[in-house]
Parts: sequence; C-alpha cells; structure tokens
Amino acid sequence: MNEVKERGNIIIGALKECVSKEDIEDTFNKYDIPELLQRVDYLNGAMGNPQTFFSSEDIQPETLYEITISMFVAGSWKLAALYEKAGF
Repeated sequence: MNEVKERGNIIIGALKECVSKEDIEDTFNKYDIPELLQRVDYLNGAMGNPQTFFSSEDIQPETLYEITISMFVAGSWKLAALYEKAGF
C-alpha cells in the first residue's frame, strides 16, 4: 500500500471515532488538512461515500463542508454500516 493511501486510511479511521464537530476539527488539525474540499472527501470516505444531492451546482466549499459535518455528526451513516454488516 502506498504511503498516501495509508495516511488517508489512518485519517478516515480517526474520523470514524469522532462524535462532535470539535473532534472532527481537532482531527483535521492534527493531520494538517486545511483544505475544505479535502476535508469533505475524508468525511465522505469515513461515511462510506454516501450519495449526496444538492439543489444547486454552485455550492461554496464552506457550505459543503458544514453540510457534510452535519451529516457526519448526525450519525445515520453508522446505522447504514451496521445494516450492511448484518446483510440487509
């Protein structure tokens, strides 16, 4: 496994343990991830890359990041992962 992919997996694993916006911010700061769109990619990776649809094509990175954090903290992605493990 290459070093970049391994680092990405470590960051995603750390994010999966987060339960608040503060935890998420701390994780991104710890791994020096300042770029909002990269943060969104990591959060989506931690959530199993959900399909997300927006009514506007022109969403600002700040808005996209806040929406993604809200989805993450809501935790419904964890339930979907449990269903998948159970074979549903």
